[in-house]
Amino acid sequence: MIFDQWATLFGGPPERVRARAYTFGELKDELAPVENHAVDTASLLLDYPDGGEGHVQVSWGLPAGVPHDERHSYVGPDGLVACDWPDLVSLHASAEPETWTSPGVDAWDAEIAHAAAWLRGGPADPLATLDEGIAALEASLAALTAAAEGRAVPIGAASTPSASASERERDPAADAARRSAGMAADRGNGAIDEVTP
Repeated sequence: MIFDQWATLFGGPPERVRARAYTFGELKDELAPVENHAVDTASLLLDYPDGGEGHVQVSWGLPAGVPHDERHSYVGPDGLVACDWPDLVSLHASAEPETWTSPGVDAWDAEIAHAAAWLRGGPADPLATLDEGIAALEASLAALTAAAEGRAVPIGAASTPSASASERERDPAADAARRSAGMAADRGNGAIDEVTP
């Protein structure tokens, strides 16, 4: 998800998450034959150690044909950064915003192409580390628990600097996360991400 980018912005991974989850697909005629529907829409509130918080809304359950729309907003005492991916970034620090345009590179397509190339034996350096993948997976799993239980859930010890590699080695959940890192789908249609540092 956005967890890896926000870990850079906030100086580390989130400490806890609150979430609500929905299954829009249950009401779709084309999915009527499917017996078990998974969560396809969620709203997350992530708490960071420095007091910042991130809010994510994401849905894979929108009607067919609804265009992908992704926006990020970063709010702080010096202004607002608004990102309308993949084309436009605006800095609002005064009445006249500064804007930048993208050369038209779709970051998700580039990420998928990079992962596919890495799985085929190159390039040598993945875009994310194993620990970043584990931290993102732990945050995702904590979000599912938070939504199911209706409470704030601390994010696993394997995502914090206090857990040593040897502690993670002995943790079966962290071992499973390590095997699954990078496999979880963590981006979707209609994503709106907001951050308040």
